[in-house]
Amino acid sequence: MPRDDGYQPVIEYVAEFEARLRELAWDLARAVLAQELGRTRSPAVPPVRKKPSTIRGARSPRPGTSNGQSAAAAAGAPAPDMPATIETSARAHRAATAAAPTPPAKGGWTRDRVVSELAQWLLEDSTIDAATLTRRGHGSLASWARRLFGRFEAALNAANLHLAERYPDGPPTRAARLKALSE
Repeated sequence: MPRDDGYQPVIEYVAEFEARLRELAWDLARAVLAQELGRTRSPAVPPVRKKPSTIRGARSPRPGTSNGQSAAAAAGAPAPDMPATIETSARAHRAATAAAPTPPAKGGWTRDRVVSELAQWLLEDSTIDAATLTRRGHGSLASWARRLFGRFEAALNAANLHLAERYPDGPPTRAARLKALSE
């Protein structure tokens, strides 16, 4: 029975606020993932070797900049790897993933397979890291996660987002998973 003592507008406002907050959290998660995927998919640029400074510990700024700023920052332009907004970052991620599917790597490891394997590990144990996987005999998963995502933590982030999309109300409990397997 609905309450009729003046609280209904407040309850509706709070519900709208929670829905908007949830939407913003998803947008933020998508933006972080898109930025991480954009960073790991960009071609690796070999480091430029500079002449060592004559003064120990002194660093020289990059040529054409002042005080070590990047050329874009010195020109007043935004950094090229930083998205202007969350929405443009999410759009860029969707376009990049739709345009370039990941070819299977040696041994059949793909980004999707790494994410699904890590998601399975996360369902079993939420404290998974590369060393744990290696100790348990799954070092190749940790190695391919680093190769395909740049960092193992980036692969874990992608796996957590996969689980969040798959289970919006939270992952099922171990008992519920065992019950589903027995049926």
